[in-house]
Amino acid sequence: MDGLRSVRGDVVAFDQRTVVIALDHVSDVPIGRALWVVLGIEGEQAVRVAASVVQRYDDHDRLRIAVELADPGGAGRRRHPRVPFTERIEVIGITASAGPDPRWRGTIADLSMQGVGTVLTNEIRVGAVGLLRFVLPPHRTVFQVRAQVVNCERESADRFRAGFVFERMTAGHVQQLHAAVMHLARGA
Repeated sequence: MDGLRSVRGDVVAFDQRTVVIALDHVSDVPIGRALWVVLGIEGEQAVRVAASVVQRYDDHDRLRIAVELADPGGAGRRRHPRVPFTERIEVIGITASAGPDPRWRGTIADLSMQGVGTVLTNEIRVGAVGLLRFVLPPHRTVFQVRAQVVNCERESADRFRAGFVFERMTAGHVQQLHAAVMHLARGA
């Protein structure tokens, strides 16, 4: 890659499509550069993902780059495996209208690094954005994240299967999810 072999840095923002990375060393990373992103937590590396640099800027003494992840399998292909998970969930609708925000309650059916599958008692509109609240293992910490509804299908009069994709994930979100998914995958 024209002298650019690998650079290390810290993830400072992640929204499932774009990763903002603060680089450890100043490197010439031009906009449009195709590269591989390997995200890892505490020395454990994840699957590498094709990406390209879409923005670069200086933040004090560190160069930050915004990298857009590619979807090599086509639009909407799941990049992360789901693990079975049962926990109560609350969804608070994010709206611009006056008055109380709409709320849904239900149960989580499965979890991944990308999103969550749920069973709700009321229908929720595809495309709606909400704030999700639920408890994650292994330490039973409350997890709160913004997400968008990607599907909602009626199973019965008061049972709807809804899928959410996480948005605006921080490095802390990624770390909490990773620990939970690894815990659940081990069957602990």
